[in-house]
Amino acid sequence: MTIHEHTNTIHNWVRLLNSSDKSDRLQATIALGNWGSEARGAIHLLIDRLVDEQDPTLIEATTYSIREIGLEAKIISDRLLPLFVDHSAMIRRRALECVQSINSESQTLFIGIIGLMYDPEQFIYKRAADLLLSADLDVIRSLLRVENRTLHEWINTQPSRHGNRLLSIIAFACYGPHETSQLLEAFKDPDPIVRRIAAIAITWSSCLSLDIIQDLLKDDDTEVRRLLTCGLGRLGSDAVPTILRMINDQALDVRYEAIWLLGDLRSNTQLSISILIELLRNDPEPRIRYASVVALGKIRACDQECVLALIHALQDNDRDIQKEAANSLGEIGESAKSAIIPLIERLNHADDDIRNSSHLALQQLYSFVSPEDGAIADRLLAILMSGKGDLSRRYAIDGLLSIECYSKKVIDTLIDFVNDSDSYIRNRSVRALGDLSPFSLSGDVVVRSLIAALKDSDYSVRLTAIKSLQKQETNATLSIPALSKVLHDENQILRFHAALALTAIAPANPIPVQALIETLACPNPDNRRLAAEALGKLGASAVQSIPHLLRCLSDPIAHDAVAHALEVIKNECIRKGCDWQD
Repeated sequence: MTIHEHTNTIHNWVRLLNSSDKSDRLQATIALGNWGSEARGAIHLLIDRLVDEQDPTLIEATTYSIREIGLEAKIISDRLLPLFVDHSAMIRRRALECVQSINSESQTLFIGIIGLMYDPEQFIYKRAADLLLSADLDVIRSLLRVENRTLHEWINTQPSRHGNRLLSIIAFACYGPHETSQLLEAFKDPDPIVRRIAAIAITWSSCLSLDIIQDLLKDDDTEVRRLLTCGLGRLGSDAVPTILRMINDQALDVRYEAIWLLGDLRSNTQLSISILIELLRNDPEPRIRYASVVALGKIRACDQECVLALIHALQDNDRDIQKEAANSLGEIGESAKSAIIPLIERLNHADDDIRNSSHLALQQLYSFVSPEDGAIADRLLAILMSGKGDLSRRYAIDGLLSIECYSKKVIDTLIDFVNDSDSYIRNRSVRALGDLSPFSLSGDVVVRSLIAALKDSDYSVRLTAIKSLQKQETNATLSIPALSKVLHDENQILRFHAALALTAIAPANPIPVQALIETLACPNPDNRRLAAEALGKLGASAVQSIPHLLRCLSDPIAHDAVAHALEVIKNECIRKGCDWQD
């Protein structure tokens, strides 16, 4: 696409931002975000929409697009920061959600976020605190670097409401151990916001140590303790005993962060795992159980007590916990094989997200199933044959293909489902039948089923049937008349693959040659290469393709296959005494 075409496309999306049709505005907003920095000309209009839009989906899409396009320093100063002090908490929240992280390019944004530490809305304050907490020390130092003035002089010139004291505390944390005493003094300030900033700042400080932080964790402000608990992660595994103690804190937010941190640190000590299992099984707070199930998944604890606890959590009355329990079982891998049947039962769940998470977990576990495990195949067959829920049945047949269990019962079922009302089930059944050994006891029956699928109303099923017959090779000679008819199909791709299949099933059959010659001129380079390979297999029977192959010698993708085909055809013609002109 040319630069001019780029510009026109973006301009068209910008124009749609003012459409009266909500779906048009949504599509345009997401499209502009996908263009990233190339759509920076739309940023002012998107910020206008951020203020005026009422639809929650469109608001979320707008904040996404603003983050993806990126904010230049001037736009932050002129457009975003005024929204940080808007009288409407809703507008302040939307503006803050446009900020993905604190970077080294905008001091004004940094100062504005510090000002939001005093915001009365809990969400806004917490978002601002978490942005500061996740900031990189080098970035903060670069933001505090000033020319031709002392740091304190610069801080005192800043207009941020309440911000000067907070900036000073951050500066103390960033500029070496000689400032430690002033940083620790901030924890005695009666203003909890000052102590909270100190709790964030100390995580950047070289004075951060377990001895210091354990005493500070006694603060009576919940947020100070929460932020200090988050900071424990910077001390690594040495902090695990302290983190475990914070799980018993009286505040839910502190307990939640401590549990989450155990998962982030991958703390796989027996004590950590036992505590998380106990919380998952018995804690009355859904947030605590949720954090525990996520932490166990991150740790990938492999002992059976953990697996049993996660299986039990599949029945939790909180849907998010059920989903994460499935995800965690998938992450654990082979040690969680005992969860396969309980997860299969969840494929029939009424909740789409629970079905999906169970399916994804099973995809991670199926590779550990023996094809001889009839119990798992039976459970999947039961769902497939129940006729309830298209998605559940699709997940079930995916499972059957994944475990590669091809008992007579499974094969008979797959043959039946070649005629299913759902084209996805038909397609997967045809594909599975093609994967069977050409020498299986059900060979002729399988081939006849695949021949029947060549007449399916769905193009993808017909194509899969052709490819499956090709896999059966010489065992599929019964299909030659049916595949020969496909050579006259109006669809060029079906003609090409039928020719490939016939080449595999009856290598001496000259019938596919014309379809393969046609394919040498198709736009798909892989198909051109495959056609040349197939013509080479036909040998002297493909002598009429020589002029067409010669024209393809300049094709960089198909060249080697073409050269090989020409050599094979030439040599076989010479051997048989056929006409050949070099």
